[in-house]
Amino acid sequence: MLQSYHPAVLHLFSSLDRDISLAFLQDYPAPEQARRIGVERMRAFTGRHGYSGRTRPEVLLERLRTHLLRPSPPPQGPSTGHPDQLIP
Repeated sequence: MLQSYHPAVLHLFSSLDRDISLAFLQDYPAPEQARRIGVERMRAFTGRHGYSGRTRPEVLLERLRTHLLRPSPPPQGPSTGHPDQLIP
């Protein structure tokens, strides 16, 4: 389920079952929230949670952005909400 909803977390740290990965999911449970993270916020997050990994915040942020899902574009063409719009 996580792969289809918030796959970036699976690629961010070395393992999903690490404390830092679980803390990230608690702090940023939705892709929309994770999308707003910048380098300073990532640095603060890793410091706050005692992350001792050797990966710099800039690298973590790049991993995050690479794997974030993009919002779906709005539908194109006529709306299917009203039956009169379906009749040619």
